[in-house]
Amino acid sequence: MGYHGYRHETVQARAKELLLLLRGKHPDLYRLPINPCDIAEYCGLNISFESIRDEKPLHQALAKIIPSKRLIVVDEDSYRANKGQAHFSIGHELGHWVLYLKKEFVDGQASMFDLSDEQAVSAGFYRTKHGMALPPLGRLSELRGGDQQFLADFFKGFDTPAVKSAVDTFSAALLMPPDLVTALAEEHGVAQAEDDALPHLVGKCADHCEVSRQAMAIRLGQLGFFYYVRLERGYRLTRQNPLDVIQPALL
Repeated sequence: MGYHGYRHETVQARAKELLLLLRGKHPDLYRLPINPCDIAEYCGLNISFESIRDEKPLHQALAKIIPSKRLIVVDEDSYRANKGQAHFSIGHELGHWVLYLKKEFVDGQASMFDLSDEQAVSAGFYRTKHGMALPPLGRLSELRGGDQQFLADFFKGFDTPAVKSAVDTFSAALLMPPDLVTALAEEHGVAQAEDDALPHLVGKCADHCEVSRQAMAIRLGQLGFFYYVRLERGYRLTRQNPLDVIQPALL
């Protein structure tokens, strides 16, 4: 079993399962905004807020996970500056934990818990004062067919875009549950709004959920409130299905 992508429906189901378990034990926590730190604690993970700018990892991240310590480290300055983006980053690390790192769910996969420091370095992990941190996805994708067979097996079939899509989808599903976000969007009249009013309403929903506007726009698009259209720079929200638009150049 490799470090692989998941079907979109599977990721949604895993996030829903976790939220249902959380709601069953802590019903007061199942409300907007969903706090990913509460979910991390429920999963048996600790959260540490501190500066991570001086550790010089392979790329700068807002949050990182140290699997062997069951720890998510969050850059405190980034969290204060942009809580929405930081929350999504914490959800992203929770996606790594639930989908790939938690032993109970990942039977047959080589465990990151069992790597020595030397093996972890060989696998592309980077050293921090807390222990070996999961490396950036782009670095992992370079490690197929490594010198050590167990590492080659561990990363067999690894697909960077698929894995990133899986953990990002998990974060969105966790922080923006369909039932709660649908009710919020209906409360703000998103379904009836004209195209030019959508960015403002999306912003209000994003502020309520403490996520970025882009994350909320993508989520509401997934829930069928409008079409989210990626542009070369930014995105556009529209009621018109882009597939129904015939480009004059093609006529």
